[in-house]
Amino acid sequence: MKIHDSPRELTREGHKGLYCFILHKRHILQQKLAAVTSTYASVSTDPSFFTLEEDVEEESEDDNNSSELSEEEF
Repeated sequence: MKIHDSPRELTREGHKGLYCFILHKRHILQQKLAAVTSTYASVSTDPSFFTLEEDVEEESEDDNNSSELSEEEF
């Protein structure tokens, strides 16, 4: 495989191959972007996600309060 120093030295086949490679990479990135976008869209509209998050926060607050009480008892 010959590496060219200047873009002008790239053959027509080289340009075509590079263009196909870039299109393929763009397609892969667009698929990944679509997957991430749909995941975040479903998370932001799913009410069960927020309920779970609030439950976790409440449990951690309860744990903190119970540990404070036990320390005060001593």
